[in-house]
Amino acid sequence: MDIEQFKAVQRQVWSEGDYRPVGRLLEPAADLLVQAAGVAAGQRILDVATGAGSVAVLAAQAGADVVGVDLTDAWFGEARRGSTEAGVTVELVTGDAEELPFDDASFDVVLSSFGAIMAPRHEVAAGELVRVCRPGGTIAVTAWIPGGTADVTFSPLSTQLPPPPPFVTPFIRWGDPDHVRALFASHDVTLELQRHDFPVRFASNAAFESFALENSGGFSRARQTLKAMGRWDRVHADFRRAVEASNEAEDGTYRTSWDFLLILARKAPREPRPS
Repeated sequence: MDIEQFKAVQRQVWSEGDYRPVGRLLEPAADLLVQAAGVAAGQRILDVATGAGSVAVLAAQAGADVVGVDLTDAWFGEARRGSTEAGVTVELVTGDAEELPFDDASFDVVLSSFGAIMAPRHEVAAGELVRVCRPGGTIAVTAWIPGGTADVTFSPLSTQLPPPPPFVTPFIRWGDPDHVRALFASHDVTLELQRHDFPVRFASNAAFESFALENSGGFSRARQTLKAMGRWDRVHADFRRAVEASNEAEDGTYRTSWDFLLILARKAPREPRPS
């Protein structure tokens, strides 16, 4: 599989499921992302891998001029509905995080909530985030942490899937501070890395499992692949055990916290020209 074939599969995966409830689940991280990036009225903002537009709408509600870009337009209808309901406007563009369709230094702030991390070539995606950000601007990204609760809960699926092509770096590496520092080492940015978490609550373990199966395109596609490989029953049992192990509740409900890395990369301002 070459890079274009891989991205064609990605487009299909991210077109499946239902990312509206996923976006609602991730809202605490989205709120923090927008606040930490200092989004303010009058700024021009790019939301990379915007999906159903939850982050883009939050930024627009702060008074910013917002563009959302995504590999697929499958959820743009929902993004438009969400922005209309919120009384704001968001421009939506189809584009690849590894080849953003914008000029250099086009945006004051570049955001991505667990989205740009899915691009296969991390160094390319990081370079694009920096390229479209203006001097003095901010890039803000959220990423799952290796060994964190979300990673451990879902790892029974990923560890049993066929290995990806050699040009793909696993998305979970974005949550490794050393990896992030290496990605931005050649760029003139100042990094700030913060670890955070947010609560995840469902009526039961089974309710959480159903949520993942019904709404996550990645989860659904993994299940299809594992069934074809004859591995699903074993992986499903491992996943259920991981869900049980992560559950902190003792009343029959499901309660846990998902930890993530907030990456803030502040681009160096342009030096004034000598008079």
